Amino acid sequence: MLCPFKTSQPTNQPTNQPQDKTQSVLFMTMPALMDALKRNASTPQGAEALLNALKLEQA
Repeated sequence: MLCPFKTSQPTNQPTNQPQDKTQSVLFMTMPALMDALKRNASTPQGAEALLNALKLEQA
């Protein structure tokens, strides 16, 4: 199963694993990550923390 998400660089480079294996792991973990983001964003404090994290990433 291939990950439907496209990246500008192969995701396997930092781990030296086959790209299909890396994409499979990313695909399997994405629902858990999305649930965590949804849970964090459900409170004003969590939403603010996520927004601040995104702002830091852009800097």
